[in-house]
Amino acid sequence: PESVLRIVEKLGLDPDAIIHASAEQGLLFMNAAEYRVTCLTRRNSCKSRLDADTAAHALAVRRAAEKSGEKITEGKIANELAADSVLESRRNDLAVAEEEVEYSYLLLEALRMRRDMLRILNDQQRSGPSGGATTYPSDNYGDTVDRLTDARQAAREKYGKRS
Repeated sequence: PESVLRIVEKLGLDPDAIIHASAEQGLLFMNAAEYRVTCLTRRNSCKSRLDADTAAHALAVRRAAEKSGEKITEGKIANELAADSVLESRRNDLAVAEEEVEYSYLLLEALRMRRDMLRILNDQQRSGPSGGATTYPSDNYGDTVDRLTDARQAAREKYGKRS
């Protein structure tokens, strides 16, 4: 689906855009989680249809054998089920649904890794290369933080620290 392709395209990360990437991380994760739920629902639906059709076809084979007086074995029923084109289509649908479920899991894992990487990069930017100096990307975020820190310090000096 188009939304999944958009999520995959966003997995890459520009180190200069960490703030933007962090802001969109939650939405990407929610979209991927919704995709996973859709895949799981589809897989369950495919499995239910396959099970129901398999049971119905096996019952029809047993009834036909009973009606004709033919002795039937489980192996013959299994061969009949394996040769049925409708059941083959259902098995193919289930296989595709299983692949989509696995892909959706891997997509969520990739987004978890991206989240962890964003946290590491954000922590590194905050601590800076010297371990203490605060550095921020060039999007004025650092200036805002510095102004708020200065304003908080000025308020503490003017009004005293409250307990």
